[in-house]
Amino acid sequence: MFDAQPLPTRPISGQFIRNSQISHPPVLMTLGGYNPLASGNWNDYGFGKVRETRFIQSNSFSGIIKNPPPATRLYFPCPKCSNQCYDGGLCKKVICRCGKFIMRDENDTISELPTLISDGFQDVFAICNNTLPPNTRFPELQSITLGIFRENLPLTLLSGGRVNFKSIFIQFLAPYFLSRLRCLGVGDYFKCENVKFKVLGCRSNFGLITQNTVINCYDILTENPVQKIQILPIYPSQINPTIFSNVFRNYFNSSQRHLHTNQYLYLNNMEYVVTASEPMNGLVGGETQFFLEGEPLVHLQSVSFSCYIEDLPIQYHRMARNAIIYELVNCYVIPYFQGMKRLVCQGQVLSINGLDFIIASCFPQKGLIMDNTHIIFDCSLRARNPNLAYVLESSRVWLNSGLIDMDVALAELEQSIETINSHRVRAAPRDLVETFPIREIRQNEEGLDRCTVCYCEYEPGDKIKTLPCSHFYHDFCIDQWLNRSNVCPLCKYKIE
Repeated sequence: MFDAQPLPTRPISGQFIRNSQISHPPVLMTLGGYNPLASGNWNDYGFGKVRETRFIQSNSFSGIIKNPPPATRLYFPCPKCSNQCYDGGLCKKVICRCGKFIMRDENDTISELPTLISDGFQDVFAICNNTLPPNTRFPELQSITLGIFRENLPLTLLSGGRVNFKSIFIQFLAPYFLSRLRCLGVGDYFKCENVKFKVLGCRSNFGLITQNTVINCYDILTENPVQKIQILPIYPSQINPTIFSNVFRNYFNSSQRHLHTNQYLYLNNMEYVVTASEPMNGLVGGETQFFLEGEPLVHLQSVSFSCYIEDLPIQYHRMARNAIIYELVNCYVIPYFQGMKRLVCQGQVLSINGLDFIIASCFPQKGLIMDNTHIIFDCSLRARNPNLAYVLESSRVWLNSGLIDMDVALAELEQSIETINSHRVRAAPRDLVETFPIREIRQNEEGLDRCTVCYCEYEPGDKIKTLPCSHFYHDFCIDQWLNRSNVCPLCKYKIE
């Protein structure tokens, strides 16, 4: 993962970061035209609604607030000079042009603050470094994807090492965004009470959170140190020693940074992506090694997805004929990619909310999924087990500019469900299996290799059972096999 040669000729450590301290405060995937509100089942939970799915949903949520937030202002006047100061409605500390440190709270009370003392990385949650002129037009975000920091999470929201994302949305995020109008963009940080969040992606790059914004969350973030980081430019941007010295060094010197895999960076009018991180996310420090050499990343023109039939739970077989496509598209694939710039390659397997999706093909073979990428969901359900005979024929759903051509796909999907049910694996009849002959292997018996169920060599004294197709196995091994399947492991002879 990190075999690219860095610039200069050895790994560039974080030694140029001053002791890791901050010296100054610091679809289906249409990604372009799809409306995430137009699909899914939204269940009411007090302040907001959460999109539910019939599949197992263990590591994510997609929610919306129920009502429009009040028309509060994103700016407030400095009590000393009356200049308009921008805090995006996040109620963070700001530095006015007159040099004063000021802040307004959630009740719009404005106060002047003493000189700020750096608190390291925690400053990103307390201080607003964005400056926008008062006449700026703020678009309405279509979707936003958040990461949640594990630090300071209440124990009531942790269960078995997992985070209860739905409870976080209901208890913290929905009331937070309902209370006032707030503006967020890629890479921003904010706190709801003591729970800390980072904006991983959004569509567009920044804007207002309203009742029309779908709020997604998948990732748990930490403040542990990052050991290794690989960063590549997006074509036609580039990285050379001069750019590293003038751009990257200044960026990481200005404050302590948190980075995560697939993070988008816009520095000095050039675009970059964190293509790999060890661990997956954390704080850049003095020991962090940077690997910066590699081919510039390109935009994918098209990408095709499919998923594994074995991963789908039993509820799949009871769903309506069009529900499967809508579930996979609207509850998994679109929320995962919309507003993000994720690097993928042909043959890669992506785990999205507990289901594995394989990238069957893409052009070029490696690149970034962008708003204009033609995304195809391959409705054929692949089998992990190559011996399964019911891998379905491909029917594709094109999702271009938000339009889904479902007619052919749904018809073929209905036939596919019947095919799956007709080929469902069944156990062999127990009374029939008990009639199969059993014998014991003699000393120095030739012509025996190994049992193809357990892959252990036959030894004298082992009992083997022979099937009607003349293939034989360890008695215990084949009994266990036939309890799950009624076909011979070698020739697929069906025992009925």
